[in-house]
Amino acid sequence: CAVAVHPQSGQKRVTLTGNVINNSDNLFFLIVGKDKAEVVADIIKQKKGFEKYPTANINPVDGVYEWYLDTNAAKLI
Repeated sequence: CAVAVHPQSGQKRVTLTGNVINNSDNLFFLIVGKDKAEVVADIIKQKKGFEKYPTANINPVDGVYEWYLDTNAAKLI
């Protein structure tokens, strides 16, 4: 684990490192809301600069890796 700072609110939080996440047996992203639509589209379509999002660096070694999006979060893909 590591201490991270939320990029918008500045709030400190504890997070799992990419190494831990990438070695998980099951990895699921649950993404809801229209505010996430542009970010989701950038990552899925690998638009220029998508690497800046932490989620873009998730590449599981093995196991299940699935995204669950509501209609609003998926509206741009």
